[in-house]
Amino acid sequence: MLPAVLSATLTGVVAALLACWATGSYLPVVVDDAIPVAPPTWPRPQAVLVSVAGVMLLFGAVALALGRAVRVRD
Repeated sequence: MLPAVLSATLTGVVAALLACWATGSYLPVVVDDAIPVAPPTWPRPQAVLVSVAGVMLLFGAVALALGRAVRVRD
């Protein structure tokens, strides 16, 4: 169960990093020039770590719940 949670989390993080790297500053943020908006930047490492930890907790809780449901059904 833990390897599945870790691999799903790692796959998501890698996919997000690749998407950010591939698009870079090409994503349109605002099309109106009247409001100056800073171009998108890489997120702070703390924000990424908190997000990854939250996703791992969510995936782990779902895996535990599904594992318990399967054992109860048998």
